[in-house]
Amino acid sequence: GPFTLRTLIPLFIPVLEALAQAHSSGLVHRDLKPQNLFLVSEDTPQEHLRILDFGIALLMSHQAEDPKDISGTLSYLAPEYLRYKIISPQIDVYQMGLIFLELLVGQRVFTYDSFYKVMIDINMGFEIPLSISNPVLRTILTQSTALDPAERYATCHEFAEDLKAFMRNDLSQQSAGSAVISPLDNPSLDNPSFNNPSLD
Repeated sequence: GPFTLRTLIPLFIPVLEALAQAHSSGLVHRDLKPQNLFLVSEDTPQEHLRILDFGIALLMSHQAEDPKDISGTLSYLAPEYLRYKIISPQIDVYQMGLIFLELLVGQRVFTYDSFYKVMIDINMGFEIPLSISNPVLRTILTQSTALDPAERYATCHEFAEDLKAFMRNDLSQQSAGSAVISPLDNPSLDNPSFNNPSLD
């Protein structure tokens, strides 16, 4: 099921900081997905996520030249990697943004098995569900999953810092304020919240 923000954010921040450290060494994971984030010591004070499978990680100095040289999981490939095979830390930012959103609402954003269908939909983007009502949280999610890397967090460190600020400021005030997620959240797959924006 979906995670609460109070559980999810403390789990995500150390992962983002670990990725930022890997990026500072020139390494990009590029296959981040829920299956590669292993929950350790569940339901204990030591609960944390461990990053798995650096098997297809690449140095940023390596740029794929063969158009068919695409590695990773279809539903989590960053748009610029699909289009231009650009390898940068922002691939990992995008994937972590998708994972964060999916774990928050308990639903996959992209669920296709066809490479071409995924490529079309990923390049169109998606809308953050309206059930996520807090404007600060919506901005964080939008900025972490932006189609254009120029509009996305440049680093996982920036992503982590905004989550920390949200947890300190907005989330700490929730007991006295409005809900971050509306009661319409946690939709079933029969009534998906993720819609591609119109091309009109």
